[in-house]
Amino acid sequence: MPTSRGRSGGLGSGLIIPTNLDFALTGVPLQEAGSAGGIVTTAQRIGQAFGVALLGELFFDSVGHGKSTNFVHGIQVALVGNLVGIVLTVVAVLLLPRRAQTPAH
Repeated sequence: MPTSRGRSGGLGSGLIIPTNLDFALTGVPLQEAGSAGGIVTTAQRIGQAFGVALLGELFFDSVGHGKSTNFVHGIQVALVGNLVGIVLTVVAVLLLPRRAQTPAH
C-alpha cells in the first residue's frame, strides 16, 4: 500500500505541467496546437532526464567507488544540487513575460 508521500509525489507535476503548457501554447494557431504541445512535452521529458542524470552524477561522484560511508554526503550534495536547480528555475520563471506577445496581423 502506498504511503502518503507516494500518493503526493506527483502533486508538483500536476500543478506545473498544465500551467507550463498553457503558457507555452499561448499564441499558437489552433491547427498547430497538437504539434506544439508535443514539442513542449518532449522538451519537458528531456529536461527531466538531464536533471536525473546530473543529480545522479553529483551523488555518485560524491560517494566514490564502493565507499558506503560517504552515502550521506552524496545525498547532501545531490540535495544541494537539486536546491540550486529549483532556485534557478524560480529565477527563470520570474524573468518570463507575464503575458505572451500576440503576433501582429
